[in-house]
Amino acid sequence: MKANKVDTISEAYELAELAQKEIDRRNRILLSDNQKDLRYFTQSEAMEYLNGVEREVLIAHCNKLGLDPKNKDPKAQWLVDMKEIYALRDSLRCEFPDFFPPLFKRLDSQELQVLLFGNQKGGSGKTTSSVTIASFLAAQLHEQYRVLLVDMDPQGTSSMYYASGRNHPDYKHILSFGDYFRGKHIPRIEAGETMKEVVLSSCLDTTIPNLKLICAKESDRGAGTIFGNRCLKGEVERPYAVLKEVLDSVKDEFDIVIIDTPPLLDNLVLNAFNAATTAIVCVSPSENDIDATFNWHIQLPTIFETLDEHGFEGYDNEIKHLFTNVDGKHSSIAEMERFGRVYGTSVLPHYVENSEAIKHCAAQKNTIWDVSKSDYKILGKARTYKKPFETALVKNHGVGAQILKLVKDVWTKQAKVDC
Repeated sequence: MKANKVDTISEAYELAELAQKEIDRRNRILLSDNQKDLRYFTQSEAMEYLNGVEREVLIAHCNKLGLDPKNKDPKAQWLVDMKEIYALRDSLRCEFPDFFPPLFKRLDSQELQVLLFGNQKGGSGKTTSSVTIASFLAAQLHEQYRVLLVDMDPQGTSSMYYASGRNHPDYKHILSFGDYFRGKHIPRIEAGETMKEVVLSSCLDTTIPNLKLICAKESDRGAGTIFGNRCLKGEVERPYAVLKEVLDSVKDEFDIVIIDTPPLLDNLVLNAFNAATTAIVCVSPSENDIDATFNWHIQLPTIFETLDEHGFEGYDNEIKHLFTNVDGKHSSIAEMERFGRVYGTSVLPHYVENSEAIKHCAAQKNTIWDVSKSDYKILGKARTYKKPFETALVKNHGVGAQILKLVKDVWTKQAKVDC
């Protein structure tokens, strides 16, 4: 190193150490008991969630299941957690079969639906949309769709929403999305495990019983480079089908997969495009963001021509566009209208608002579907919680419902094959 020059490598290590300490400090605050709390329901919230079940019936089923809703609060407030609300729903469903929609079961002709949320532009709301829609599909619908969230962004923000997985006793050995591109699953398969067994063992539980997670880790930042080297060495037979093979191995264990992609366009992201059955482009309604999205769209033909040479089969839906971070300002509305004039019906009618409630929940690594109204008050918004939180629930219910409609429309077409 030249004299009078900064030791940049040492400085980089120092910056990394300081950053890691700050991340660890914040995580300790967010998860003071090293575990994300389950969502809790007061008695009135439980009655509402369970389709308006009568109080006496609810209490009877609590007694039937041996639940003590007053054992969680030193002030003896009536509370049940997410797992208990699921047990109550199952119990009620047995006694009153028509009280809830039937549990969803895919027909043989109905395929696993894989929804990619993407845009090469950073800050376009991909992660917020991915985790919010994944938790909505899993937690808010009585059909109990089996949902898998795949975090492909090495920043791991989606993974942090369900950070309980980081406290898994074998977390260091749990395969992240990047590990499949590194080939770390191969020794286990060579040792006799099936691909399905390997993948399922790395699908982490979350605080929502029917939502699982394939996580991202900091080490995944180098996965693209390692994967490229493996491809150059001829170690990867189908370079754009790695993720598809992972998801195909567990296609009977899940109904819907949500893929949160990073703001990149590398071979890993191309894998996500190839594995998806529907692509949803997240767009923030600012002039710069929309222009960047237009420029990204200009690259799409090259992307899909490349994939077509490697067996890409096309999507079940046309590529859709979801507006995010909508603040209601005149300039935002004008940009949305400009974008809509270009892309017409591919723009989804419901959009994700720039919501105080979403931001507040996100700061605690929660989606709005991870907390109840009473939880949101406890998070520090006791005086002003009601309107923004309830508005966010209504608006994002519309967003989630339109995504579900895309999925159900495909399943309806596929079901006709069985007729």
